[in-house]
Amino acid sequence: MMPRKFGEIAFTPEVLTAQSERGSRQTYAKYIANGPANDIITPKIAEWLSSKVCDKYF
Repeated sequence: MMPRKFGEIAFTPEVLTAQSERGSRQTYAKYIANGPANDIITPKIAEWLSSKVCDKYF
């Protein structure tokens, strides 16, 4: 299952549009809806995501 927080972060409006155009939106929505609700973004993870380090990977 895909964690819900992942979908909240990764699925920007542009990504949602691309998923809809490619016919995968419903599948991803189901993964997110059925994913664990107790996943969290820790302060350490939030710091990493907002750092310049992230630019190297994305």
